[in-house]
Amino acid sequence: FMVGITLGEMFTMPSIQSFTVGRSSPQTRGQYLALYAMGGAIAQTLAPAVGTQLVAQIGFSGNWLAMTGLGVVAAAGFGWLGHVLKRTDTVMR
Repeated sequence: FMVGITLGEMFTMPSIQSFTVGRSSPQTRGQYLALYAMGGAIAQTLAPAVGTQLVAQIGFSGNWLAMTGLGVVAAAGFGWLGHVLKRTDTVMR
């Protein structure tokens, strides 16, 4: 499981950062990348606290169900983003 997460992060993070750079103008590139970095830092800071509270409240099985639901929502969001980008003739690189 951990190898899968690590490989997923290794392949995903550079692509997302490249997408972020591609969507910004040279004048706003630093702002976009700063927001990208802050989002990752906030997620890594809050995830342990929120995760342990979730496990304490609903147990490990409930945690897996909640994370599965969050993953489905994220996948749907990326699918919607891809649809919007195709519709506006934006090429993802």
